[in-house]
Amino acid sequence: MNSIFGEVISNEFTGLQVKRGGTYGGKKFGKNSPDSTYIDAGLYPIMGDTPSYDSSIERLNTPVYAVEFEHITRTYAVIPLTQEALLEMVERLVQKMLDDTAIQSGYDSIMSACTYATSTGSFGVEGQKFVNWRDAVWTHLNVLQSDIASGATVAPTLEELMAGLPAYPAT
Repeated sequence: MNSIFGEVISNEFTGLQVKRGGTYGGKKFGKNSPDSTYIDAGLYPIMGDTPSYDSSIERLNTPVYAVEFEHITRTYAVIPLTQEALLEMVERLVQKMLDDTAIQSGYDSIMSACTYATSTGSFGVEGQKFVNWRDAVWTHLNVLQSDIASGATVAPTLEELMAGLPAYPAT
């Protein structure tokens, strides 16, 4: 038994969806109502699974619906993320890694940790370690981006990229 149905008028899917056991046109359907009860009311079962995809490098398009004999077929296309979207995602992940590491050391963020570089004593030493590490991470990422753009290297997977970044503390 199908769990979602779509309204069909003049052989066109209207976009209205009703879950099994839901209400449509003032009529309450039972959870165990056969599909034929929904079809008689103008609600066709929506068929089609969401395809598997790697959300770190791909996205799904908006589904396309097609009315066929007493059912609606839902299809998706898996679309690779644009280079711009991939770069933005990598930059967000790297920034989060920097911030999370600083937070684990008691700072509000990497920016906060780096402000301590001008302090005296152990605060200054630790702050400078964060500055050096942050710079090493972004330099590594910028060199990698240039190498990929020039064809000197193949783009790593996201996991490989994150694992290849300099570890704290960079000296």
